[in-house]
Amino acid sequence: MNEKIVETKSCKHCSVAFHVMEKDREFYDQISPVFHKQKYAIPDPTLCPDCRQQRRMSFRNERSLYSRSCDATGDSIISIYSPDKHYKVYNQNKWW
Repeated sequence: MNEKIVETKSCKHCSVAFHVMEKDREFYDQISPVFHKQKYAIPDPTLCPDCRQQRRMSFRNERSLYSRSCDATGDSIISIYSPDKHYKVYNQNKWW
């Protein structure tokens, strides 16, 4: 890889060393919000990529699973949405 390492940091959660790359900073600059013509910079991460992924995934519901019917085919599937919810659910093959 020819990516330039800008900084090496230590994760605040697990203390693992990780790199902040030049492309990361470019991305943060690109997505930084602008309000009234003033850009508010998004800071570099303080957590390593694994800890950030764990934090993102912690909001998913994969503990409560329900038996439902696919709304397209009627096949029995397992869903994170209970049958009393009015969401449409599809089996994976039909979805894709």
